[in-house]
Amino acid sequence: MDEGVPTRSTDRECAKVTACALGRSYIDQANTGTSDAVCKLLSTCGSSEFESKNYSIASDRECSSLTPCDVVGQRQSTTLSNVQATPGTEYVANNATDYSDRACAKLTACNPVDFTALEGAPTKVTKSQLLAGHVNVEGDFEVSIDISPESTQTSTESRTIFRLTSTSEDCCGYGDRIAAFAFGAGSSKITAIVGDLDNGNSQIQSQAALPAGVFTTVTLRVEGAKATL
Repeated sequence: MDEGVPTRSTDRECAKVTACALGRSYIDQANTGTSDAVCKLLSTCGSSEFESKNYSIASDRECSSLTPCDVVGQRQSTTLSNVQATPGTEYVANNATDYSDRACAKLTACNPVDFTALEGAPTKVTKSQLLAGHVNVEGDFEVSIDISPESTQTSTESRTIFRLTSTSEDCCGYGDRIAAFAFGAGSSKITAIVGDLDNGNSQIQSQAALPAGVFTTVTLRVEGAKATL
């Protein structure tokens, strides 16, 4: 570019045009015969956005907000045996990428199902035993077990008794523990796990310990925005 006007006794002065760094900046104003190019840094899309239009040498990238799916929300404990939740009407059909939006789809409304995994004479279950497969669970559901502890729990860790899952993992992602029962650490009190999208290991605990050698019916009921044990 021409940086100085020549006179009768001086030459014109020339300067190199600024080169914008491709991938980091773009040309906001192009150079002319007497002015330099103006570069601007490329915008960075936030964690709740995706790149809806790619940048070029002379234009910035465009960011758009991710579509929010109406999924099951965070449960918050209001009392020891009461948990609040947002029911949700959708699921994430396709996850978002850096360059594409997430896709939401409506949850299928299933007919109410009563399902019994084990019935009749008491059965001693073993670790990792599959009780049943392909059980339909609606937004509202109830899970009951009749359980008789053989002795008072002395373990320093919680001990899972039973879990309803849609994954092959134990904990603590979404779907790992749709519903589960466990003994608390060093206790025969029942802990119920009701996983949600934000916390796959949300818990509530019974008020009293279960007596050893006696069958007790334990029921977890999820109705709309409330879970009770």
